[in-house]
Amino acid sequence: MAYNGNIPLATDRPSDSQPQIHNNFTGIQTLVTVDHVNFDLAGQGFHKKVTLPAQAPMPLIGANGGFFSFLHPATNRNQTYTHNQIFAGTTDIPMTASILSSAAPATGLSGWSYLPSGIIMRWDTLAVAGGAQTLTLPALPGLVALTTVFSVNITPATAGLTVQLTGITNNTQFTVNSSGAGSIRVLTIGN
Repeated sequence: MAYNGNIPLATDRPSDSQPQIHNNFTGIQTLVTVDHVNFDLAGQGFHKKVTLPAQAPMPLIGANGGFFSFLHPATNRNQTYTHNQIFAGTTDIPMTASILSSAAPATGLSGWSYLPSGIIMRWDTLAVAGGAQTLTLPALPGLVALTTVFSVNITPATAGLTVQLTGITNNTQFTVNSSGAGSIRVLTIGN
């Protein structure tokens, strides 16, 4: 039976309205027990957890912000989004979206992950030749190119190789100087 907001009316006798009133209390109890601490227990009035149903279409949230679940187009998984205020207004950040949502992590493979602030962290393994050179980050499934690069960190993956970051050229390229040929691991942070 559905919740009845018109019970009891001023003209109702409580004994006649009792089934509808009981039904309303049952509905309220069901509402409270989903994700909340139950009535008369320590912590009543608080959430035990928050379960977000997947939204379709993406909900409109006011400027104060909020959370929702939405099917991320790249991972094809429901992800938790936050609607945040940023320097240019507001944006929806897929704060749990990551290549790891649809692929197991593996050494040497490229990947990416959003941080809750909207910053993107990506990791790659790239080949280097000896000397000064420009390296290009590959396109990754589900990740648009970074618009701003905050940091590029490199680590030799080949034993005995030394490599130095000499500059960040743009949002997809950086320059290095390496002691020889081999592989490096690259951690790029940006948005």
